[in-house]
Amino acid sequence: MAKSFFRQEALDAATRVDETQRTMRVSTAVTRLSAAALATALAGVVTWSAFVDVPIHVTGHGVLARSGETLISPVRAASSGYVAEVLVKRGDTVAAGDVLLRLSQPERMAALKKAERILEVLSRNAERSETLRAEDAEAESRSHARQLIALGERIEALSSKKRWLDERQTTLEKLHADGIVSLEAVSNARIAADVAEDDLAAARAAQVALDVAREEAASERERAALSTRLEIERLQAEVAETRAGLEAGATVTADAPGRVIAINTRPGALAAPGQPLLEILVDGTSGADPDALEAVVFVPLSQGKRLSPDDRALLTPADLPLDRHDRLIARVISISEVPASSQALQFALGDDTLAEKISAGGPTFEVRLAMERKTEGSAGYAWTGAPPPGVTLSPGTPLSADVTVERRPLLALAVPALKRFLHLEADDWTGRP
Repeated sequence: MAKSFFRQEALDAATRVDETQRTMRVSTAVTRLSAAALATALAGVVTWSAFVDVPIHVTGHGVLARSGETLISPVRAASSGYVAEVLVKRGDTVAAGDVLLRLSQPERMAALKKAERILEVLSRNAERSETLRAEDAEAESRSHARQLIALGERIEALSSKKRWLDERQTTLEKLHADGIVSLEAVSNARIAADVAEDDLAAARAAQVALDVAREEAASERERAALSTRLEIERLQAEVAETRAGLEAGATVTADAPGRVIAINTRPGALAAPGQPLLEILVDGTSGADPDALEAVVFVPLSQGKRLSPDDRALLTPADLPLDRHDRLIARVISISEVPASSQALQFALGDDTLAEKISAGGPTFEVRLAMERKTEGSAGYAWTGAPPPGVTLSPGTPLSADVTVERRPLLALAVPALKRFLHLEADDWTGRP
């Protein structure tokens, strides 16, 4: 046998490679058909998901409340004092204006007694002063009458003297003209007449001054009496105001009808002005429909402006059994224009603890939802299924709400997952990545 040009090892390796190409199979027909079917199904699912819309929900939490009313009405002290008596207990039903507790106000009581004592002393002194003024007026009247009589007699005498002196002066002037008396006698007569006239004028002036003095004295007495009366009236008003304040502050009444759910004080405890002493779960009937309830829900800041009036919502009361999946049907009736402040939360909920719990997760928007009725004008509320047994809807019931804000293709739901995969987290302020 002739010797080959190639080594035997190379020839054996070439033989093994040729056998491998002839025997290796990458896939079978079944595998290829399965892959094609899977790709076709996947394309069908993607195409189907592009045309199927799913609802997008904004979730919030809140409570049921009477339409247009505060959930909880805190009963606050109008003034400072000590709790003398608590007239209700937890769970009692009260009406607006009912007296819930009484306060003891020793400071106001002391101020009232002091004002009453001052008023009593002033009234007594005023009576005495009035008696003295009347006696003084009577004595002055008698004195004035006597002085007037004396002045009248003096004026009459001076008038007679003045007439006589005038006549004497006229006679002397005639006699002087005839040369019977001297000029000096005429001058003396004239001087005497002038003096008498001055005396008469002085007497008449004294009479006028006497009348003026009497009028001034009467006016002074009237001013003193008026000043005393005004002071008495001021003290009377002060006493009345103090007494009214004492009466108003001594009783604490309910501002709204409802049920007492908390008593935050006890007899003998100090109460400060504005301090919440009790809490009432409002159960008002001021509207046309006393059973009308609405949901007060708070949604996160980044989701609040996605809501619009008339958006449909599904409500889940807290007491809904776990094996039931029915939901209350509601619609959005209002959304706050700006995020709710702590004061707005306290006003809407009426409870500081609830307000703090709602705001613990950050700023929120207040949303009010009206629950739909079964039929127009009926008393029951509409559920997605049969109303579950044992569920009581009343003010204060906690709930969660899923508000449908839009509908998106099912395919679009893959975008948020892709963003999370790429770590494109949403901004807490705007809700956008």
